[in-house]
Amino acid sequence: MPRQAELGNRHSQTGVWERDNIPSLQEYVLIEQDFVDVQVFRRNEGWIPSHYFLGDEVTFESIGLTLPVEDIYHRVQNDDMLEFLNNKI
Repeated sequence: MPRQAELGNRHSQTGVWERDNIPSLQEYVLIEQDFVDVQVFRRNEGWIPSHYFLGDEVTFESIGLTLPVEDIYHRVQNDDMLEFLNNKI
């Protein structure tokens, strides 16, 4: 299954659930483990996902934290991360 289709299926599974019934929820994050993709869904953006990949920085607005995607995945050994690290050398 292509990655985008996989991402769409994953979002529809977690999707609408009860996020709209939690007024204090401002954003939520899905982090893939088999490949590098950090999805951030924000209430103020209509819950449309923003995707972040290696080389990007992601800002978690609700807690005022910005991290490089590389730092999020620093202990993960998937193909994307291994290729990224090999290219850095």
